Amino acid sequence: MSDLSDASVEDDFVTNIPSINSQKRKIIPVNNVAGLQAKLKDFQLNGDWLEKLDVSVKTSAPELETSNKKSTAVDTEAEHDFKREMIFYNQALAGVNKALKRLKKIGIPTKRPEDFFAEMAKSDNHMKKVREKLLNKKMVVERTEKIRAIRDQKKQGKKIQREVIENRKKEKKQMINALKKTKKGKMDAGKLLGEKNGPGKFQGEKNGPGKFQGEKKGPGKQDFKKKKVER
Repeated sequence: MSDLSDASVEDDFVTNIPSINSQKRKIIPVNNVAGLQAKLKDFQLNGDWLEKLDVSVKTSAPELETSNKKSTAVDTEAEHDFKREMIFYNQALAGVNKALKRLKKIGIPTKRPEDFFAEMAKSDNHMKKVREKLLNKKMVVERTEKIRAIRDQKKQGKKIQREVIENRKKEKKQMINALKKTKKGKMDAGKLLGEKNGPGKFQGEKNGPGKFQGEKKGPGKQDFKKKKVER
């Protein structure tokens, strides 16, 4: 019990010590109107209104004052975001309308003529450099695409060439095997020559040397030899 009582006494003592925040110096607000007006005259511009174009208006446009008076107290609270933004918008709109009327009264045009061309933000030399840079970039892209296309064509050509070489090797191998079988008597010579249009015909130049069609009329050379041997 004594320990609890000592702890409670210590807590009460700590809570009663004044904190640093509570010891801040109190600032008394001073509304020094004369000093504020003097400071305003120091930095206030005394030039013509056209150089400043400053306008002071009420919180809303004249045509909206009636509707604002009918609004409830809830709508005019500062926590109402939409209402606050509309007040800013209406105040700016009223200032613009007042300034336009004053400019028209002075005789200063407020609209751009139809044939008016504003000065370009960039000079001609700068735009020329930009154009050259874009053209160079376009040429680099086109050159890269052409090189890629040529590379693809070379790959395709090499692939076709490789296939042709493999087919030739395959045909050569088949021909060698056929010749070996012919020498051993396992294959007829006609099959080796690949006859297609009847007996005694092999492919060669059209109507040229090395081509014969059908069997020759009369006894052939082999028949003549056979007859000679029989005699």
